[in-house]
Amino acid sequence: MGLDNHLFKFSAEFVQDADDCSPDQDSYNVLNISTEDGGGGKFFVIETNRWAFDKVDDLLELVNRFNAMLDENDPGIVPE
Repeated sequence: MGLDNHLFKFSAEFVQDADDCSPDQDSYNVLNISTEDGGGGKFFVIETNRWAFDKVDDLLELVNRFNAMLDENDPGIVPE
């Protein structure tokens, strides 16, 4: 019994300057998007302490960028 080759985990870390309301103006905000697949299919994980955006489309653009990077790195992904 062997395991199929598949991308188990993939992640990307995005950064932005601190926003105007951030308690620490000298730092930056980090957003980590990753996937994991323990054999039952991929799921997405988002981690951040703070991420500011003006429009929902700004966040969707990052998720879409991540998805494009994932597609480039996992040839086993079949587009829907």
